[in-house]
Amino acid sequence: MHLNDKKISYLKSHKALLFPVVLFCFFLILTSYRVSGTSIGVYHSYLYGRDSKDSALVFGRPQTIRSDEWLVNTQLEMAQEKNGFNQINPNINGGRDMSIITDTPYRGWSAVFKPQNFAFFVLPFEFAFAFKWWLLIFSLLVSSYYFSLKIFPNKILPAAFASLIISFSPFVSWWYQTGTIAPLFYGFLILLVSMSIVDNTPLTVFHRQASSMLSCAIKILTLAYLLISFALLLYPPFQIPVAFVVAFYMLGYIAEKLQTQPKKQLLGILAPFVVATGLTVMISGIFFMTHHQVISAITGTAYPGKRVVASGGYDIKNILVTYLQPQLERKSRGVHYLENQSESSNFILSSLAVIVPSITLGAWIFIKHRKIEWVLFSLIICNLLFLAHLFVRLPAIVTKLSLLYLVPQQRLMIGMGFLAIVTMIYMARLAEKYVKLSRKLVLVILAYVAIYFILGLWAGLETRNAFPLFISSLRLIIILNAFLCLGLVLVFTKKYTFGLVLLALFSLGSSLYVNPLYKGLGDVRDGRITGAMQNVSTSKDSWGVVDNLYAENLPLLSNRQSISGIEFYPNTKFWSNFSGNEDHAIYNRYAHVLLTESPKNIKLVQPDLFAASISCDKKLAFSVDYILSSRPLDASCRKLVKTVIYPATTFYLYEEYSR
Repeated sequence: MHLNDKKISYLKSHKALLFPVVLFCFFLILTSYRVSGTSIGVYHSYLYGRDSKDSALVFGRPQTIRSDEWLVNTQLEMAQEKNGFNQINPNINGGRDMSIITDTPYRGWSAVFKPQNFAFFVLPFEFAFAFKWWLLIFSLLVSSYYFSLKIFPNKILPAAFASLIISFSPFVSWWYQTGTIAPLFYGFLILLVSMSIVDNTPLTVFHRQASSMLSCAIKILTLAYLLISFALLLYPPFQIPVAFVVAFYMLGYIAEKLQTQPKKQLLGILAPFVVATGLTVMISGIFFMTHHQVISAITGTAYPGKRVVASGGYDIKNILVTYLQPQLERKSRGVHYLENQSESSNFILSSLAVIVPSITLGAWIFIKHRKIEWVLFSLIICNLLFLAHLFVRLPAIVTKLSLLYLVPQQRLMIGMGFLAIVTMIYMARLAEKYVKLSRKLVLVILAYVAIYFILGLWAGLETRNAFPLFISSLRLIIILNAFLCLGLVLVFTKKYTFGLVLLALFSLGSSLYVNPLYKGLGDVRDGRITGAMQNVSTSKDSWGVVDNLYAENLPLLSNRQSISGIEFYPNTKFWSNFSGNEDHAIYNRYAHVLLTESPKNIKLVQPDLFAASISCDKKLAFSVDYILSSRPLDASCRKLVKTVIYPATTFYLYEEYSR
């Protein structure tokens, strides 16, 4: 390599670093100010009234519908801080293993494979919380960016905008949590390391090129770490679709490599994957074996229980109208669609939009050049399998063997969004290599996108008829549909930067107001109410919360034992003592638990919420030491010990005693 070539390569590598460096600066700035996207600010309105200004709210508004975040995940993380990050949190009715289901920081060997939580052990809590919040999106942005650069070298701007498309998609924003984002960035990272193994790319360690043996060992250990971390996310509905895309891509990549390599090298290519997979199975197996009782309790619940999802019957209109995702941000509109905004969310770019172009491109390359592009072929097969799961009644053996019976169809959208961006990037690479645009080809592309626009328009009109409170404007349907289709036209006609800019702006505009910017963690962390609960009780006392979902976890945030709150797996032995086995299906579930003065022992309010009676004539009333309520209660078996008054809410703290 000549000196000038080295200089050009040096400049290119530093230009490629600009995007991650800028992102990292934003990451550090937001973390240093304790700013995150939590919706915990809903408590300010609850405690001080809707008209009270929240000084901690920097931008946007808290999303009450995102209760999995502000009511469950965030508060369980705060509860972990209070009890010293123990793996078994003793305050949750009988104790709960925090390494299962929830993504909370804990001290245990398996926490090594949850790097998003490392900051909690070295930073003050609110800084660590903000660090984790932005680490998730930073990891997705950077991993997808470098994957794009790997596939399409030196296309820095297109790679940056492609990463924005997937990272700021409405689906990611409405489902913003580790269980959603981590499968995606682990998917990209696993692809990058796997491709490096297949390519036998040497590594540079301390400015020196490592030996082939050392490079291979580092890659195997890195791949094993990523695979184990992916496995321990423990949410199959999101893991399985992403794993399918990764597996199909790598099958195609290996097949492509064997076209130029002797077949005898196959063993050398596969050996590192066998070793990494073996390590993954061994370590993940140890985790599952040491947690088999908890896992059995979860899979044996009445809800969600052992999930079995039949294929077929999905409404294609839901995919054809991904351009309507901005409506979910409109408070007066978003709640009137399929379900709540999270369940209705999707990716702006769906794999349905690229299935016909990818098949056409693959067929054209084969006919014109007598070559099978195996990666593209594999991605097409994966796409067809996903679409079949949505629209075709597949034999049970197919869904069982593929594990797709564990994936609700709306959850499959994570795989389709992931697949769409991977396929589009790879198609762009092939188009640059094989396709020379002609007037005739441009007309074909315009015809395809026109058909897609018409189908989208039909789906939009049908959606307007079915959900008029969600979308009523024909003009808006046409404009949003045209915006999406224009982005597709530009990408398909090799105007990658302009096309990806439009699609990135569409994604950003559809998710900008989903999560607020919020400083700190508001009034429920070390506030007056938690202080009062700590003052009137000891750490050995147990609490229950009456008829108030907002307050359900306040005992945990006060480092006190609680029989109410979130039970992410059930304590059936405890509840059977008060309600008997006839109500087993009610309390044997993932659920929010509240107490009530209802005459009935226990009742199911909704699939993830049940209420247990704390009336004075009920046995449960004498199993707790203190009661927290936001209204006065029957005082015949309890006495009022404290009242905490906020402008919009009053809390009553009662001590229980036997009559």
